[in-house]
Amino acid sequence: MLLLLLLLLLLLLLLLLLLLLLLLLLLLLLLLLLLLLLLLLLLLLLLLLLLLLLLLLLLLLLLQNQDLVREKSVKSRGILFHQVGGNPDKLHSNFIFGLLGGIVFLKEILVFLTFYFLLFTLHIAKRHK
Repeated sequence: MLLLLLLLLLLLLLLLLLLLLLLLLLLLLLLLLLLLLLLLLLLLLLLLLLLLLLLLLLLLLLLQNQDLVREKSVKSRGILFHQVGGNPDKLHSNFIFGLLGGIVFLKEILVFLTFYFLLFTLHIAKRHK
């Protein structure tokens, strides 16, 4: 009878250990899902940044085209372009520096959001510990 009780207790302990292992596996799966969500969010932000970069490059091409049209228009009236006060090289260099500054600013925002999301994930993990 005592042996049967010990076997039953051992079986109960094994079942409890299996349940604990299953719970640990579920928590690991939840953390993996959160990590996948973080990677998906980062990918979405990178795609958004790439789209913004492409739009800015399109704007740069449009500005170049507008400068060429204005230069041809001014030259067709017999006035040199630089006498009107336009300096297309300076305009483009300022635009490129502004574009690079905007990209660096967006990168800093992305780094901040990533850090905040990781901090929030750690906070959730500590709460569920």
